Amino acid sequence: MLASCSESNNSETGELIPNPDIDLTDLHGTWNKACSINLDIENIYKEEFLKTFGTQTDNPSVISIGYSNYSDSDCTVLPAPAEGLVLTQASNLGISPYGIYNTSEGVSAKVVEFESEYNGALKMAYIISGNTLYFALERNSKFSFDFNEPYLLNE
Repeated sequence: MLASCSESNNSETGELIPNPDIDLTDLHGTWNKACSINLDIENIYKEEFLKTFGTQTDNPSVISIGYSNYSDSDCTVLPAPAEGLVLTQASNLGISPYGIYNTSEGVSAKVVEFESEYNGALKMAYIISGNTLYFALERNSKFSFDFNEPYLLNE
């Protein structure tokens, strides 16, 4: 399904179809991006995450998007306290189902609407393939997925 969309930062054209009845329960859980060097802080690594909150049988109602800092490349050891070093930074946003985004390449993504703006966007589209999540924030009524930057379900 995703093979035709393997390019990084693929500028998508597509159609956004409102449907407030879509099921978002597949988004439940904690999703983590691979540990990487924090380019803003020397000798610190970061792990980006997306978490949802709500019951397992209902659509999630809150999403948390952010990152945690670590002192090792496996992102398992918290760094020693230092002035100006934030261990975890996240934005918590209320979400609601919005609809489906069909890309010009035939990929369908579910769309949620944020209760307030996040990084200049009011909507986020996501695709889940197995235990892998890809998401994109809305920019100029379009979503551009980076399929080289997956988030994995942390079970």
